[in-house]
Amino acid sequence: MTEQEIKNNLSIIWDALHRFREDSIPSQGSGVHDLTKDEVSNDEQWDDIAGAMAEITEELGLDSGQPHD
Repeated sequence: MTEQEIKNNLSIIWDALHRFREDSIPSQGSGVHDLTKDEVSNDEQWDDIAGAMAEITEELGLDSGQPHD
């Protein structure tokens, strides 16, 4: 697999993850005190997922071109 193919695959995964976040986690404008327990859990899950993806991307020496929240 070429570096460009890896970058494209990472981009596909980041896009899917961002769609998951939009569907599962309220907008950033919401205050933490307004979030339900499930929404807080989803936000923590997002942090774990995004962090893992960022570490994988960095370990490969690549930049996926996607924003890392």
